[in-house]
Amino acid sequence: MTEFLLTPSGERRLQVIESHIEPGGGSGDGLYSLPADAEFVHVIAGRLDIEVEGNHYHLTAGDSLTFSARSPHCWRNPSADEVTHVIWVLAPSPW
Repeated sequence: MTEFLLTPSGERRLQVIESHIEPGGGSGDGLYSLPADAEFVHVIAGRLDIEVEGNHYHLTAGDSLTFSARSPHCWRNPSADEVTHVIWVLAPSPW
């Protein structure tokens, strides 16, 4: 996976990250949470499977999802041959 921080590193109100997720790549084993109130993901290209508190979502290009970043979640690119391109927004910035 390749990630790019799009907001300035000192920005505390929100954090925007662009990710290119290789086929089969994802957040790893298990669920995680972040110290932010809201998390938003928008799929630019490819597919993204995401689980949030036991709910499963299958997103494709043009789809978006907003959820509590504090909720246990995980995600992955289910494709065997296509890179997934997404934008993540966290508010406020967790770091």
